[in-house]
Amino acid sequence: MVLTMSDAKNQSKLFGTHGVRVTVGDELTSELALNLGYALGTQLGEGRTVAIAYDPRTSSTLLENALTAGLLDCGCNVRRLGMTPLPVLSFGIRYLHTDAGVMITASHNPPEYNGIKFYSSDGSAFTYQQDLEVENIYMSRKFSPASYTKKGKSEIVSDLGSAYIEAVKRYLDCRLISERDFSVVLDGGGGAASYLTPKLLTALGYKTIAINCEPNGLFAERPLEPRPENLTLLMKTVKEKQASLGAAHDGDGDRSAYVDEEGNFIQGDRILALICHHVLKSHPGGTIVTPVNTSSVILDVAELVKAKVEWTAIGEPSVLERMKEKNAEIGGEENVGLMFPKWSWAREGPFAISMVLNIMAEEGRKISALLKEYPEYYSVKMNVPVPNGIFQKNKKRIMANIQKMLPDDYDNIVAIDGYKVFYGKNWLLVRSSGTEPLFRIFVEASGKKEASKLAALGRNIINEATKNMT
Repeated sequence: MVLTMSDAKNQSKLFGTHGVRVTVGDELTSELALNLGYALGTQLGEGRTVAIAYDPRTSSTLLENALTAGLLDCGCNVRRLGMTPLPVLSFGIRYLHTDAGVMITASHNPPEYNGIKFYSSDGSAFTYQQDLEVENIYMSRKFSPASYTKKGKSEIVSDLGSAYIEAVKRYLDCRLISERDFSVVLDGGGGAASYLTPKLLTALGYKTIAINCEPNGLFAERPLEPRPENLTLLMKTVKEKQASLGAAHDGDGDRSAYVDEEGNFIQGDRILALICHHVLKSHPGGTIVTPVNTSSVILDVAELVKAKVEWTAIGEPSVLERMKEKNAEIGGEENVGLMFPKWSWAREGPFAISMVLNIMAEEGRKISALLKEYPEYYSVKMNVPVPNGIFQKNKKRIMANIQKMLPDDYDNIVAIDGYKVFYGKNWLLVRSSGTEPLFRIFVEASGKKEASKLAALGRNIINEATKNMT
């Protein structure tokens, strides 16, 4: 049976939006990691090679050892990359010609979480269908250990980051960097890219000031989510050092957040828009793929370069699958989870920062001046909790009620992941959470008053849709 992407996503019991991500000990144990190693090894078959990397969480090496044991027992060879950012793992899968990859990380979640993500031979995330295949093997416990003569071999691979840096240097045109005298402050958050990104930016020719760049499994310096409230030190340092740009990573380095030369946080959608504009302006008519919660600034850029915007459900696999279907030039999420197929199929943090700096160098302008080319919108994000028993039993009914209650004076509706209704370029998105008993509201409008009205409309509709349900 062939499942659609949404079917696979809905049927999954263990895997979330991308891979497994839960708390360590109660849910994520060495036994689970061992059996996931068996499941992946069974799916791949004897003689295949898998690259494994992890972020610096205190539980990561334990999980890596357990998962490796399952793969080796199934006859798979393992290339162990150690603590390595996710983008370098994706690069390594292609550079080392492995058949698959595994990243042990919980991304931006607190240190008590960890997770396991699978990647294909082209360095892209497993699709929902591939995740479901591994999960079904895991649930059935129908593993295929190899005979004693065909057990896998383990090999440690060191300094893959240097090869990654050299590849980035070859890809980007760095001739203008020395003339611009740019400086950048990099906040590694104590995550997996804490060593690599400062080395990369220095190698590219940028004056680099590193903060929070000592890997720390407890992430003691700041919460990993690169949100404005967690980046106060970065904002302060950029202003004090009169730097050209500030940038920050999450735990595994596949995302990047930005601060302008005045120390102001930049919404991720606007950075994604800047990169899309730069990539597509030389060949109009391309395709941008992005989830439904991305800003209308992407539509503004698409108009400038005569590009088409393809909306998807939220989550890296959804974006990736649509990009491959449409042969899209570029894709990404509102948190600057950049995917640029000419470089990599994985979400990129270090490469995205390098691209932003190179755009600044080519244009010879400050980041704030570049972003003034695009309209600004006011956004609101809100969660509406629902008692868990009601949510789990009635989620689909509630969403159907929400659709009926939406005022029908909208210009357009996108029903890919919840319901997103457009009023010009203002919009309201209501969707159910895949991880918690609540509904999420996303709103964007040209002004604060309009955004507040749309958010109130969304909250009232959700409360009315859940009324009297038991």
